[in-house]
Amino acid sequence: MNRGSFCSNTALQIMSVTSSPISSAFKEVESLYEDLGKKQAFWAAMTYPEYLDDQNEDAFFESGKAEVDAQIHRLSELNFSVNKGRCLDFGCGVGRLTNALAQHFEEAVGVDVSSTMIDRANEIKRASNTAFVLNKREDLAQLKSDTFDFVYSNKTIQHIPYPASKNYIKDFFRALKPGGLAVFLVHDCKHTEEGSLQFNFAKWYREKARPFVKRLRGKPPVQIHPISKTNIEKFVHDAGGEILHCETDNSYTRRKRGNLRTWYWARKRS
Repeated sequence: MNRGSFCSNTALQIMSVTSSPISSAFKEVESLYEDLGKKQAFWAAMTYPEYLDDQNEDAFFESGKAEVDAQIHRLSELNFSVNKGRCLDFGCGVGRLTNALAQHFEEAVGVDVSSTMIDRANEIKRASNTAFVLNKREDLAQLKSDTFDFVYSNKTIQHIPYPASKNYIKDFFRALKPGGLAVFLVHDCKHTEEGSLQFNFAKWYREKARPFVKRLRGKPPVQIHPISKTNIEKFVHDAGGEILHCETDNSYTRRKRGNLRTWYWARKRS
């Protein structure tokens, strides 16, 4: 096991940016994951009983390796090339996927909103070519443009309220080098126009009503924010990217009245 030091090159890629006001919904997300990082960091990433109270660390990291190996194999199947320089793991938590990505790239950088997750990630890191960055903003402005060859995000964007989710997706492509590739998962939903009554009601329900009910039931108030394919296509296009492929994630079971989860593969235009 290699619990190496902070990547030497990463500090050069982080810019000093002024703080900006954040929404109340985003503050709720930040607070939740700060709390989970103290006592249920593994379960926050893998919501199975065997990971409660941060048990089974080896199995936890092995699950990340299996996922990343499968995704690298899928890239080969789809014939999508990617340079193996620097990659970004967005929503890294304690580094389950960051450490696995480090086996395929020269440098793997994880970014997360939770300081407790980042602290724990540095404590239990297993690869010397990893680094972990705390980001408390509703964008990725502290990451320099044209820096990464690959961006990966699983089980993260779905928990981020709008418009932060849009900002992050667009910043994936700003941070990517020309020709760089992003692979990310979102919950799909029926498209509604931003600002419409239906859009605003859904936003209120997801940010306020549903988390309130979860609290009453004694469950963590995790927010779920689906994004329509129409909006994903617009975000990616406006940010200088091009969607190459999308497909339903069949590893998840669709709940009654639930939304399918969709993987996107998109490349930054050269």
